[in-house]
Amino acid sequence: SPIPAAEGGHPPSLASVSEPPHPLAADLDRLRADVVALFEDAVGRDRARQHEAHVLETLGLPSPIPPEHAVPFLRALLTADPPRRWHLFKRARGRLHAPVADRLMAFHVAHGHAAEPRAQDAVEAVAALWTRLHR
Repeated sequence: SPIPAAEGGHPPSLASVSEPPHPLAADLDRLRADVVALFEDAVGRDRARQHEAHVLETLGLPSPIPPEHAVPFLRALLTADPPRRWHLFKRARGRLHAPVADRLMAFHVAHGHAAEPRAQDAVEAVAALWTRLHR
């Protein structure tokens, strides 16, 4: 069926049809940027970029990463195998777990009270990643 025309005979814009932005978009982007920076420092910029591209391709995510996909992206970045065997990569990445866990816990503390369902989903995903890093 055709899209109903708005006043003036023009179809409604996509922005009016799409859902509102994620309530924690800015904070999820900041969390992702902080973790990616730590990751680059730990494993080196070239390997970090290659691994990030591998994760994006594997998960089928667009770049830039939408806020609702930030936590699954971080989980894969921190736990998935690299695109090829890199000497000492997993050891260097393993040293990230404590500083990343601190940032995840801070995010959880700051937003644990959020009432919006999408915000709650993000907080639960962050808590699950924190738990995964502590195994």
